[in-house]
Amino acid sequence: MDEHDFDEFDSLIDVDMTALDRQSAQHPRLVWTYGRELANAQKELDYALADLETTDAELDDAIRHNGKAYGVGKVTELGIKTAIKRTQEHRDAVKTVNDKRYLVNMLYSALRTLDHRRTSLSNGVRLNESNYMAHPHRPAGESKDRSRFHSIKKRTRRKDK
Repeated sequence: MDEHDFDEFDSLIDVDMTALDRQSAQHPRLVWTYGRELANAQKELDYALADLETTDAELDDAIRHNGKAYGVGKVTELGIKTAIKRTQEHRDAVKTVNDKRYLVNMLYSALRTLDHRRTSLSNGVRLNESNYMAHPHRPAGESKDRSRFHSIKKRTRRKDK
């Protein structure tokens, strides 16, 4: 994963409270997209694990037939396991598995973040319904020049004199 991928995951955290309708409408698509990516990543991880097992089995067979080529003097079960772990093929297969597992974990985290985002969207809608984020408005029939408020101030001053 590169830095761009982290930015994409970071963008899931933000909720724009001024666009709750749009964000609520697009939320199910985000969940579906990341869920599908997670399923694909899990499939790739399963393939990588199978490849690791195949690589280890092939190395096991090769070491049993030619242990000296792999630095094994006496072919024992422990010696074979140790020799397998020292090979570049095994290390490459393990790295691939770890990279695939990392992606799976990041996508699980993205889906958990989307679940929290859903809760934030719901809370934002509730706050909006209760006018927590109320916008200023004029009473019906009031003009834009707010002359009614100016006259109240003038009358108050006159009474004080």
